[in-house]
Amino acid sequence: MKLYGKEDYQKVLLAWLAPLEFKFSEGCARVRLSGAGACYDQEAIEMETFARHLWGLIPYWAGGVCDDVFREKYQRGIAAGTDSANPEYWGDCRDFD
Repeated sequence: MKLYGKEDYQKVLLAWLAPLEFKFSEGCARVRLSGAGACYDQEAIEMETFARHLWGLIPYWAGGVCDDVFREKYQRGIAAGTDSANPEYWGDCRDFD
């Protein structure tokens, strides 16, 4: 596959993220994938899976494109994950976080 311009990269990003749309937790602060993880607990793995995709989404959004599906999920997820009263709260930072 040859990528010739910004639009090609945007399409690849959305195609890459599409399977995740239905893997978000109820509050959207976690992305639950099956399979094994690293040496971290399941909550840390799910938060990392949520956050990792922002490396692609933030430049995508900053470039002037705004998809409703992922924008809404990430807005809800960040609000839930940073709210200590929310059951999906990511928790306080500890050593090695």
